[in-house]
Amino acid sequence: MILLSVHSVYAQDNKSADFTGNYQVEYYPDRKLNIYWENKNLMLEIVGQGKTGLTPLTGNTFSVNGLPHSTIEFIQDSQGRTIKFKLVLKVPGTEWNKISKDSASLNSSPENLQMYEGRYAQKGTGYQVIDIKTNSGHLTSQIPGETILDYYPLGQNKFIFKKDDFSSVYEFLQDKKGQINRIHSTESGPIVCAKVTDKTTTASSTKHNFTLRKDFTEADTLRGNLSLLRTCYDVLFYDLDVKVDPDTKSIQGNTIIRFRSVNDFKLFQIDLFANMKIEKIVFHDTMLSYTRKGDAVFVQFPEMIKQGTKDEIQIYYSGIPQVPDLTSLSGGFIWTHDKNGKPWIETVVQGSGASLWWPCKDHLSDKPDSMHITATVPAGLTVISNGRLIGKTDLSDKLVKFQWAVGYPMNNYSAVLYIGDYVHFSDQFVSAIQSFPLNYYCLSYNLDLDKQFVQQVKPLMTLYEKDFGPYPFPRDGYALVESPYGMEHQSAVSAGTFNNLYDGKPVDSIAHVIEFWHETAHEWWGNSVTCNDMADFWIHESFASYAEVLCYENFFGPAAAEEYLKKQDPGNKEPIIGFYDVNDFHMGDMYSKGMRMIASLRQSINNDSLFFSLLKGIQSKYKYQSINTADVISYFNKGTGADFTYLFDQYLRFGPIPKLLISKKTSGKDLEFRYKWNANVSNFSMPVKITAGKKEFFIYPITEWKSTSLINTLTDDIKIDNVHSYFLIEKTE
Repeated sequence: MILLSVHSVYAQDNKSADFTGNYQVEYYPDRKLNIYWENKNLMLEIVGQGKTGLTPLTGNTFSVNGLPHSTIEFIQDSQGRTIKFKLVLKVPGTEWNKISKDSASLNSSPENLQMYEGRYAQKGTGYQVIDIKTNSGHLTSQIPGETILDYYPLGQNKFIFKKDDFSSVYEFLQDKKGQINRIHSTESGPIVCAKVTDKTTTASSTKHNFTLRKDFTEADTLRGNLSLLRTCYDVLFYDLDVKVDPDTKSIQGNTIIRFRSVNDFKLFQIDLFANMKIEKIVFHDTMLSYTRKGDAVFVQFPEMIKQGTKDEIQIYYSGIPQVPDLTSLSGGFIWTHDKNGKPWIETVVQGSGASLWWPCKDHLSDKPDSMHITATVPAGLTVISNGRLIGKTDLSDKLVKFQWAVGYPMNNYSAVLYIGDYVHFSDQFVSAIQSFPLNYYCLSYNLDLDKQFVQQVKPLMTLYEKDFGPYPFPRDGYALVESPYGMEHQSAVSAGTFNNLYDGKPVDSIAHVIEFWHETAHEWWGNSVTCNDMADFWIHESFASYAEVLCYENFFGPAAAEEYLKKQDPGNKEPIIGFYDVNDFHMGDMYSKGMRMIASLRQSINNDSLFFSLLKGIQSKYKYQSINTADVISYFNKGTGADFTYLFDQYLRFGPIPKLLISKKTSGKDLEFRYKWNANVSNFSMPVKITAGKKEFFIYPITEWKSTSLINTLTDDIKIDNVHSYFLIEKTE
C-alpha cells in the first residue's frame, strides 16, 4: 500500500493536536468524519467519500482545501478540550439524477407522494446515491444502509429536512415529458459534528490505534502472537463463500478452513472480528463449541486431533463489517457508488486483518497453499477477486455468483473483493522466460482511459522481471483493477481510481502512475516474499518504494531518479521496525526512509550487477514464503561477502539518521579532508561517495576520525553524495 503525500502547511502544536479524532454528525451518526495528521498537514476525511487538507485561518477556524469559503470551527468545553466542530460548506446546489426505472409525471396529484419515489445518483462525482420513499405524508431520504432522514413539504415539489440551524431542501424537477427525473438539493447552515469519546466507542475501545505505537491491548497480542493455539496447526486451504448486500452494507457467508495438525490438540484459535456473528462451526457434520475473546475465537474439538492429521472445519457467519478509518489506519469495506449510481465496493484490510470480514488464522506467518473465493452480489454487478475466474452463475432473486481460484500461497490481507459495474479486456505478457495473461478491469465509463493507462503494464513487467526475476503468479495471471483505493491485492492489483472520490476531479497523473508502480512491485515484495510478523512490514514497503526509484531510473533516466530520491522527506523520529508478537501495523518511515535505506545499500555495495542479482536471488530463495528482518540481513551479508548489519540496524532500529562529521583544512593547493560517523550503531562504517573536481572515489569513515589528503583540491571542489546514500553532513572546526 502507498500513502500519497500532500504539501506541509504548518507544524503540529499541542492545541491543534487536540482537534484530531473521530467525529460524527450529531443528527446523522452514520456520517463519520476524521481529523488527523498526515505529513505535517491537518486533514479532514469524510469516511467513504474522500479526504482533503485544512488550512488555518484564525483561532480555531480552518478553511477546507478545494472548497472555497468552506470552513471548520472547533468548539471547546470549559476546560479547553475539543468536543465538536461546526462545518460550513459553501457549495452550490447538488443535482441528483433518477436512476430507477419507475418515473411519474408532475401532473400527478400533489398528494400522491409516490411520484417522488426512486433511487437518485449524485451528478458530477456520482459516488453517492439516495433512496426516496414515502412515509405518513412526508418523504424519507436514505443512503443505502445508513440513517433515514425525514423531509416535509415546503412548497410545490419542495421538501425540507431541518435540524437546529442546518436545513436541506429537495426540489424535484421534471424532464421534457413532464416526468420527475432529478432533484436539486441545497443546504444551508452549519453541520455540527460531535467528537466521539471512548464511552461512545466501546465496541472498538479494545482495539489498538495503529498510529500510536504503545499501550498495546490484549486484542493486539491475540492477533499478533503465535501462541500454541495457533502454531498447533498449519492452514492448507481456504474456501470462502460470501454474499454481499450493498443496500444494508452487510455480508453473510461461510468459510472452510482446511488444515494440517502440527501438534496434537483439542483446542485452537481462529480469528473473526467481534462485531461479526458466528452462526455455527461445523466439523464432520457436528457443531463445535467455541468461546470468544474480542476478535479471537477458540474452537473446541470433541477429541484429540493427532499430529499430521489433515482435516477441515466450516464456519458460518454474518454481520456488518467495519469501514476504513485513516486516523487509526484501520481497514474495512469501502462502500461507495460510481458516477452512474451503481454500487462500487472494495475490501481493504491491511493492518486490521482479513478477519474483519472472514474467519481465518489471521497471521502473516501462515499462508494457505491455495484458496477459492466465491461472492454473490446483485445482478448487474461484477465481482473481481484474486486468481482466475472459474465460474459465473445467474441465481434466482436477481443475484449472480462469481467463483475465483487462487493457485498459489497468499497472505490473508491480499484476499479481495472488488464489486462494481466493471468492463473487462485482456492481453498477454510474453518474454523470453515466461508468459501469462494480463486482465484489465475498469468502470464501464472509463474504458478509453484505462486502455490508454494499461499501455504501461508490459514495460513495467519487463523492468521488474529484469530487476526482481520472473512474475511470481503466472498461472493466475496479472490483473490491474480500477478501485476506490490502491492496494497490492495478489494477482488483482489496484492503482486506485481515475477520479478523486472527494471532488470527482481527475487524480494527479504522475501520482497515479507511481501508485501503479508501487502496488505492482508488491507482487514480488509482500505477496510472494512476505514478512512473518507485522513488525517487519518494511520488507514489503521499503523494497516496493525503492521500485519507484528504479522506475524513474528506467523510464526517465538517472537524473530523474536522483531528483525523486531528494524529495523523500522521512520524519526520522522512530524506528522503522515495530514491536514483535503484537499486531503492530504502522506506516511511519518504512516508505521514504526505507527507500533511501535500500538506495544506501546499493551505493555501499557499489556493484549493480551484484546488487540486482541479489534482488532476484532473494525472490528466488524465499518465493511464496514468510521471512523476517534477520533473514534479509543474513541474505545480503552472505551474498556480498560483507557485513551490512550495521547499515540495516541504523536505519531500521533507530529514528535518527547518521551524521557525517567533516573538517576541511587547506595547505597551499592541497586539502586535508577529515571525517567520521556520528551514529547510533557503534560500528557504523558506511562508505561515502566523493567527487573532487573530475575525480570520483569512496571514502570509508568509521566512528573515529580519519583523514585523506587531496592534492590540488580546493575546499569548494568537494561534493559529498548524500542523495544515493542517506545521511546528514555536519561541518566541524
